[in-house]
Amino acid sequence: MEIKGIVFAGTATPNAEATKAFFGKVLSVDPEPLEGFPAHVFHFPDGSSFGVVHVPSDEMASRPIGFKVDDLDAAIAELTEAGIELGSIGESPIGRYVHFNAPDGHLYELVETSER
Repeated sequence: MEIKGIVFAGTATPNAEATKAFFGKVLSVDPEPLEGFPAHVFHFPDGSSFGVVHVPSDEMASRPIGFKVDDLDAAIAELTEAGIELGSIGESPIGRYVHFNAPDGHLYELVETSER
């Protein structure tokens, strides 16, 4: 599999509204609600995005990073062969994605963007 770049970064936080306001006001980026998800997404000119999701507690907080791949199905096959446990394939306006925990225990995702 070849990683093409970072297409998505996000944070799940109990302080989602304050975080969204900070990015919108201080960094001058307008958030968009992510249809079907409890999140707001900031889209940047280079095609990358940053998402802010509300979770009820710090214990549930995470910071996923989405790596862009050309072929999600092939990437899933490679991760499965390497013994990495994967979540189910999801879809969003950004594209198709799958979450996984790397050996460091952190959440990551592979993303096949809609624009391929």
